[in-house]
Amino acid sequence: MVRKIDKAAKSPARAVSPRRRAKANFYERALSEAESEYLKRAANMDGLDDEIAVLRAKILTALEERPDDLPLLMKGIGTLSRTLAARHRLADKAESDLFDNLVGTLRGLGEQLFPGPDEGIEP
Repeated sequence: MVRKIDKAAKSPARAVSPRRRAKANFYERALSEAESEYLKRAANMDGLDDEIAVLRAKILTALEERPDDLPLLMKGIGTLSRTLAARHRLADKAESDLFDNLVGTLRGLGEQLFPGPDEGIEP
């Protein structure tokens, strides 16, 4: 079995906002020690790829173990579909933000390198 490298372990520790820390502490009271550790690691993760993989694995397991349980399969597939749609919306926004940032950077650079006819001339 191939194990995926833990991105949270590789990347430098992120600063956690006081609000996020308070929220984590709120839930931590109801969790076991192992679950509390999972919560801390999950707080440093971005994206939905791991969640999508878990959903796909669970759907496959449900299909193998309970192939006639259509409501269970439909619920799993519905959850997977909504999660994929959310990932797609997030990716579109990130792409749009990146494009806007690049355009702004290029415009600023262009203004610095090629000032307009009235700019850069001191009276």
